Amino acid sequence: MRIFIDIDGTILYEPEVDPPTDELDYQLVGSGIEEFLRFVLDNCEPYWLSARARLGRRESLETYILPHLPPCAAAVPVAYWNEFKHEALDPSVPFLWFDDYPEAEDITWLERHGRRDSLIDMVHTNPDNPARMLETVRQKLARAQRR
Repeated sequence: MRIFIDIDGTILYEPEVDPPTDELDYQLVGSGIEEFLRFVLDNCEPYWLSARARLGRRESLETYILPHLPPCAAAVPVAYWNEFKHEALDPSVPFLWFDDYPEAEDITWLERHGRRDSLIDMVHTNPDNPARMLETVRQKLARAQRR
């Protein structure tokens, strides 16, 4: 299963009080990120699907994001997309896409291909997003194995 991971508002969250310094654009790293990343690296095919890595570029990730994440985050490749994130998705391959703010065009594409349930909406202020993501992936893999 492919796992597409947004960054801002998904693995990084916006605290509701006392914003941090601007190292991560006033965001913090969500709890459980290392466990989530290790699990998807071992059991799935993960990709970063973020505006920070548009056009398959890693420079912004390497400069601004990866230094704040566990070392295993560097092993996650970047998905290529140009105008809309759904360009990185293949509806014929099972996938989950974690994002806090998908564009209307992306949702329309998912619905047209019968894959709306593959998008998992995240809450940009939730520090536990990575733990929720891990649980979702585990449940989806367990259901797939029962079939």
